[in-house]
Amino acid sequence: MHTRDHSWEKIRRVFQYAIEKLPRKYDWYLRADDDAYVIVENMRQFLSKYSPNNPYFFGYKWNFFVSHGFADGATYILSQPAAKAFVEVMKNSTLCPDHHRAEEDQEVARCLAHMKIFPSDTRDEEGSDRFQHFHPLEQFDMYKDEFAQKYAYYEIREVFIEKYHLPSNYLNIVQVLYLVWNAINDPLLGYVQDLGVCNIKWIMDRQKVILYGGPVFAASFLLFWFPWSTSVGWIVGIHLLISLFIYDTLFTLVLSAYCGLCIEKSAKHEDRVRILVYMELFGLIAGLTVWPLEYLTHNLDDFRMFQTITVFLAIFATGCLVFSAKFTKPPQLQVNPEEVELQEGNDEKVNYLSIKFDKS
Repeated sequence: MHTRDHSWEKIRRVFQYAIEKLPRKYDWYLRADDDAYVIVENMRQFLSKYSPNNPYFFGYKWNFFVSHGFADGATYILSQPAAKAFVEVMKNSTLCPDHHRAEEDQEVARCLAHMKIFPSDTRDEEGSDRFQHFHPLEQFDMYKDEFAQKYAYYEIREVFIEKYHLPSNYLNIVQVLYLVWNAINDPLLGYVQDLGVCNIKWIMDRQKVILYGGPVFAASFLLFWFPWSTSVGWIVGIHLLISLFIYDTLFTLVLSAYCGLCIEKSAKHEDRVRILVYMELFGLIAGLTVWPLEYLTHNLDDFRMFQTITVFLAIFATGCLVFSAKFTKPPQLQVNPEEVELQEGNDEKVNYLSIKFDKS
């Protein structure tokens, strides 16, 4: 029983003993290899941000063999509720079978997934890992670095992967379908805005597109942040696909009207430059909201707070879009009578008035 081949059997018995036999109940349970190194002060500071009364599963997260990812077996931490849930699910041999020579860290993740407990994000505010898999000297090895880049869970940060547990194979399918739709909808909506469709005249009016489409566009932003499911992979995939299609369609519709309106607002070059400067300035200010958003949500660990903030952002964006659409005055063509030459014409089919501007 003192070999790596039996680590799954050993860890099952260790947690059963700790939860069922030890008289004292601990807040956190650290599982570490005998050659692991832990800076206890840093670990205590990290854990102080989390309530031990909630189920947490911390560790270096990998993204292979287990669809929701698993915490590396060298070192991982379970809160007391998570440890109890692990012991409880072990009693069900169907959900948590006692395979001989099974990979311990992967099996722990599979068993806890049946209890809706998944590995949490343990990176710091800058996206650096607090848990490391490799030996410090090997951390800079090229082969190991490529291995980590290929299989590390957080190569791409995604709410749908981390929070909704979207399997990577579904993500690949959604990305391909979205790539096709994104190539189609841009010219399609440009054509619709220029020529109209189904006698819908307002879609050719840039201000009305922002006025009517802006609130719907802001609402489509919220589609991503309220999960339809966190356990059924294909439902999460459909959620992402529909949300991307709706958001990207409305984004193209509203943004093209917005950009066109900003340019058409004035015929003077100085005014257009000033408008573009304002666009860039407010875009920069909007980008600065990312830092307080991550800070207030503890890097998305407080997901309910994140959802609340996104609702307020959508409401604020709706107000800005409606305000700009209602109070933007259409451009007025100012003509100097001295620079205009009028000509009347008459032919067999139509009477016309020709206006020519003297550019000299």
